[in-house]
Amino acid sequence: YSTQSYCLDEIQSDKLNIVCRNNELIKLGHKDCTMDVPREDIICLTSSNCTVRVVQHPLILQDCWNLAASYVQAEYECIQDYSLKNICQRQDISLSNGFISTPNYPNGFISNLNCLCTLVGSGNNSIVIEFIYFNLSICSESGLILWIGQDFQTKCLTQDPITIISNIQQNITFRFYTLKSIKKGGFLIKYSLLPESNNGTVRL
Repeated sequence: YSTQSYCLDEIQSDKLNIVCRNNELIKLGHKDCTMDVPREDIICLTSSNCTVRVVQHPLILQDCWNLAASYVQAEYECIQDYSLKNICQRQDISLSNGFISTPNYPNGFISNLNCLCTLVGSGNNSIVIEFIYFNLSICSESGLILWIGQDFQTKCLTQDPITIISNIQQNITFRFYTLKSIKKGGFLIKYSLLPESNNGTVRL
């Protein structure tokens, strides 16, 4: 990961800009208790340009036992040669890894969407999905539901989920629905295979 950081008593702006090249995708690192800002303070304007809103000193980390921080640091990675697919777009492709996003990510979405997308792994591989960015509102406005194999179904997801790994030869199906138009937000999901293999593929 690359990093950008500012001491809060020296910062001259209320924003920390994170920029990759136009053909690259920003992957922000996971939050922790030594460097963290709330999810609501991270705004991605495009897939290669994000802003972290910086509040004045001291920064109170509510998720970290109300500790006070004297600086803000963002970890990020610029990903090259990626495949980004719209979850609502009909497609039949096979890749070893890639990304799935909401339509028009990260600039919100329209209402009355009901989109299904299934990942099918080849061979004796498990499918791994990692939530790179996730910002959906309450379930009465929009939501994401997952089916893993035939036995497990999640509830409507509205908070950052953890990385999910299917069992061998299990499919993963997404249902994304919207009942209200949103100007900002959505999600970006990375999918890959475990174990990593040059011969294995995931079919959408």
